[in-house]
Amino acid sequence: MYQVMIANEKKSECQQIVQVLKQAAHPVEMLPCVSDTASFVKMLAGNTPDLIITDVELPGNPGFDTVEYIRYKKCPAKILVITDHTEFEVLQKAVRLGVSDYLRKPIDARELQDSVDKVIKALNKEEELKKVKERGSVQQQKFFQTAEKEFMMSLLLEQPDLPMLHEICAEENEIFYMMIADGQVRRSEAGGKKTREIMRNEIFKKETCLILLLANRLYLLIGCKEMPDQEEEWLCDRAKEIVSKLERSCAMVRVGVSTHMRSPQEFHRGLGEAREAVEQMNTSGISLYRTQPFVISQREKSYVEHAVDYMECHYGENLTLSRVAENIGITAFYLSRIMSKVKNHTFSEELTQIRMRHATEMLREGEKSVREISNLCGYRNVNYFYKIIKKQSGTTAKNLRQSMLYEKRKEDGERNTTD
Repeated sequence: MYQVMIANEKKSECQQIVQVLKQAAHPVEMLPCVSDTASFVKMLAGNTPDLIITDVELPGNPGFDTVEYIRYKKCPAKILVITDHTEFEVLQKAVRLGVSDYLRKPIDARELQDSVDKVIKALNKEEELKKVKERGSVQQQKFFQTAEKEFMMSLLLEQPDLPMLHEICAEENEIFYMMIADGQVRRSEAGGKKTREIMRNEIFKKETCLILLLANRLYLLIGCKEMPDQEEEWLCDRAKEIVSKLERSCAMVRVGVSTHMRSPQEFHRGLGEAREAVEQMNTSGISLYRTQPFVISQREKSYVEHAVDYMECHYGENLTLSRVAENIGITAFYLSRIMSKVKNHTFSEELTQIRMRHATEMLREGEKSVREISNLCGYRNVNYFYKIIKKQSGTTAKNLRQSMLYEKRKEDGERNTTD
């Protein structure tokens, strides 16, 4: 049902327009006709018509232009103008202001009906497009919620699905921080859905925020476009917002914050830091994870040596940080931390180095295909293996193999000459 507003100083013309609309049997609701400027302004202020059929000028305020006023009030209604002006400038102005059509006096019923039909068709089309857009928006929101939950669950399992993160986030190069808000949520005041809405709608309007509420723990992965100048202050402010928003619905709110997230590949590290920070608290408040002094103990060296030995023996398998850590009897978070201390790089980087060393040896021998080498080195996707080779060596697998075979033949030739 579309609302129609008629503005015309002549009662007979108003009746004629109403009659045409009734005969056309369009789904319209007629607002009371207005005949002067004051009534026009009042009617427009209290209603949101879809179609306005009006004279260019109304009595009561000389020089008052109805079309200009409609657009000034940012009313999106379609406009049909009735005018006895024939000057080009007047008609050009009507077009510029987005008038759907204009009719000259005296009103021709047939022309009026044709113009109204066109406007109603345009309104119907816009309504259909609006519904399609709304359906798309709902589907997109459902996808986002599902993908967000799946990604956060993959993070808790210490195997973050990074391609899914890139689908969710507008930017792939954001800096991420992990926060965990731990509190006893009162069912009567705030459930999981309401808690997530509070976080998203009230706090994280500018930054990316992925949320998961699990067993009274709120896991928050927060991304910003660039590192804040006062990083710790920025993190504390976000944590304080969480406390202020949730303290009304929680008996106690403890927020643990990781301050050492830089890359999506290190999400498990940030998760471990945030957990450790929140578990150090006995009362409500905020705790930022603090790194220990950079001292490498003999025990840490021993753990890392055992981990590297295990990786050397099983590099061709589906190795994960959790699997290696479990094999040597420590947590994945602890292994990640001491690996970075002892080796000065991450678990993933160490595994890549081991695999590339073995891959290079196999390429040099020249007995196996690149696909076979890829599988033997733990890369089931040969295209990904090609990318790793290119990234590590600066050249393609084919060129690398040819170069090493040439060097090998040269060495063999020199050795034979010496013998």
